[in-house]
Amino acid sequence: MADKPPSATVGPVSGYPQELRDTELSAQDIKAVDSIQPDLDTLSRVLSDPVRTTNAVHRAMLRAVSTGWRTNTQGAESYSEGVEAYVDDSITSVRLLPKVGAVTVAGGSASVPVTLANGLQQGLAGLELKVTSSMPGRLTVTNPLIPITAPAAANHTEQIKVDAHTNGPVQVTARLYTVANGKPWGDPLTFRVTVRKFSLGAVAIIAGGVLLVLLAGAYKMRRARRD
Repeated sequence: MADKPPSATVGPVSGYPQELRDTELSAQDIKAVDSIQPDLDTLSRVLSDPVRTTNAVHRAMLRAVSTGWRTNTQGAESYSEGVEAYVDDSITSVRLLPKVGAVTVAGGSASVPVTLANGLQQGLAGLELKVTSSMPGRLTVTNPLIPITAPAAANHTEQIKVDAHTNGPVQVTARLYTVANGKPWGDPLTFRVTVRKFSLGAVAIIAGGVLLVLLAGAYKMRRARRD
């Protein structure tokens, strides 16, 4: 074949029979199936066993193409939409849960819980949790970057360690990122933390009050013994 050029010639596009064109997949059908792959790549980065999921979705993508080749355009469209919805729902099922109620730090070192929901049927790996404080001078996050390993179909709570310095409110933001490429995953979670740290004067007043109570009790006991 390399020594002798082919004798066949390629005909013009206009010469391709229309009845054959009608049996082929349209560019829109191919694009609909192909658009699933980027989201599948995103999902596979955070799974503990990505091969299991990617193989299943790839088979479903091939079924969508096969359905279209059987001149069932409506069925192929419905099938590809279902596969895309499955991948999208899988991505959104991994998210940070909003905080319920007020978060208060009394002072010094403390822990603030942040809960992750994993709605997938396999464990998570390849995610990390980044936590920032809007006022580090008031509240410092001592473990701002936490690798996430979560079991399948369960909620997972991470304890965020903080150091409180001065009284007042602070906005704390938590967000998930993929380890593979550092891209954000889902929406950030922002919640308010109120620092209520006793001042030295308040501590002295409380200590003085406790001392007075102890002295009063000792005085009463001593007087009762004399009587």
